[in-house]
Amino acid sequence: MSKNRLLEEIFKSIDAEYERIRGESQTYKELKEGCERAWKEIAYREPEISMRCSKRFAELLLKDLENVEIKKKRG
Repeated sequence: MSKNRLLEEIFKSIDAEYERIRGESQTYKELKEGCERAWKEIAYREPEISMRCSKRFAELLLKDLENVEIKKKRG
């Protein structure tokens, strides 16, 4: 398996895990914390790929946050 294809498979797995975490989260804070936990598990087991995984989780979270409206405080 080529390196690019392997990375694609890793990213697909991260995307699926992100969606699982997202489905279980009530807030973006919970989503961020869930992504951090998943990333730390990967970092502990496979430090060589942990930074790429962390970057992918961050990309997915930022993509979700692009469409979030800022709540205006009244008063």
